[in-house]
Amino acid sequence: LFEAARRLTFPPHPIRVPIIGYREKLETLTRDDLLAYHAARYTPERCILVAVGNVEPEYFARLAGENFSSWRRGSLDEIVFPAAETAGGKRDTVIFPDPLERVMLMRPMPGATKKEAPALDLLWGIFGTSESSPLREELELKTGLARNANSFYYAVDSFGAGGFQAETTPEKFDALQTALDAAITRFARRGPTAAMLTREKRRRAGDELAMMNDFSALASSIGQSLLQSGKADFSDDYREKIAAVSLDEVRECAEKQFSPETFDRIEQRNALPARKKNSRQAGKNPPHVETFSRLRCATVTRCETPTDNAKLLLPGGALFETPAERGAGKLLARLFSCGGGGISETHFLSALDDLGAALLVEAEMNSFSIEINAPHRNFKKALSLVGRVLAAPGFDDSQFRREKARLLADLAKRRSSPLTAALDRSRKLLYGTHPYSGMPEAQEVELLTAEKLRRFWKSLFCCRQCAAGFSGEKPEKEKISFI
Repeated sequence: LFEAARRLTFPPHPIRVPIIGYREKLETLTRDDLLAYHAARYTPERCILVAVGNVEPEYFARLAGENFSSWRRGSLDEIVFPAAETAGGKRDTVIFPDPLERVMLMRPMPGATKKEAPALDLLWGIFGTSESSPLREELELKTGLARNANSFYYAVDSFGAGGFQAETTPEKFDALQTALDAAITRFARRGPTAAMLTREKRRRAGDELAMMNDFSALASSIGQSLLQSGKADFSDDYREKIAAVSLDEVRECAEKQFSPETFDRIEQRNALPARKKNSRQAGKNPPHVETFSRLRCATVTRCETPTDNAKLLLPGGALFETPAERGAGKLLARLFSCGGGGISETHFLSALDDLGAALLVEAEMNSFSIEINAPHRNFKKALSLVGRVLAAPGFDDSQFRREKARLLADLAKRRSSPLTAALDRSRKLLYGTHPYSGMPEAQEVELLTAEKLRRFWKSLFCCRQCAAGFSGEKPEKEKISFI
């Protein structure tokens, strides 16, 4: 829906193009194309290097100079973006087979460096971003017309976009659209109150402070500042401008921008045949449950989706770890992609990529899950790969040491965030040595060995205790047989 809205609102502008690209373009790309693209565009004068943490600026600058001195400058002219067209109330409809239906309104907005950007930013936040916003109160809490309703505003240096979106069940769709338009018009007429503006400024300030506790987010913020304005402290300047915005400025923006007929509107309608007969039954497809080779399996046929999906659940995680095994599940989840069953790590990962498959392995509090999804035509091959690794995870000692070091580094990083450090500490105080205490301690991970992990895996992988779920085109027994 979002991609369709951008195509409608920004027909001449590159923002209309999804970041992932288009299939027909990707299929024609060659290695030489990528090398030429990289050589032309990934050059030092067009890149930004940011360091956040326990670093000395002079030392870091010297280190960067030593390591990047051979990187040659380029001569590519910067792209001149066309101006975004003014929205004129264009309308379109997309069909997507989902039990819910959605509407999105979008229009071009001034860029982040424009004078009115801070007031617009606050305006959109007040109306529909926060949990207590008027849009959510009206459409979700009072009338119950929307399952979800919010506003959005984003801007870079030269342009931006703002709008509203809401989703509901098919029988409420028309009423939702009417109520959404009325809410926008009413808010433009009445405008925000002083209390609303103060609340939004406080919410924004809280989000900014929380971001500063995350080194990765802070580095990203500095990089974005340099990209948008050429200044590392653009975010600081913008924050000061947000704090200085007056109520009159926000009300003026509301009167000028909040008019439903000036937004482009796109509807995502439900194409399921059952909708007109009985919308409450739309999209319902009860799972078929059976036991195969001692494994409990639930299958759901969903032919309208482009991929097949499988998820295997094992009784694992922190609750199943002995004191000597604390952290074993977290570490095993990382090591699963190292391959096994005669398949090397490199072959396993490249084979999944060749099949267009995505693998997600997680260790939670009381379960260990392995999830795989792939296009219909490649799903069986992807399952076969995962099945071979399931039977015999093949990590060696060097891979074990590598992933163990990464887990220890992540645990250290958690301590650098006040929020996660406080959460971990409170769990320790509440639960002591009980598994509910959360993340393992670094000293517990240090005691883990490759042999302990292999024994732990064998204790988990028992068909009688596992369950699998499949969703896709034809979840036949032959697909379940990967186990």
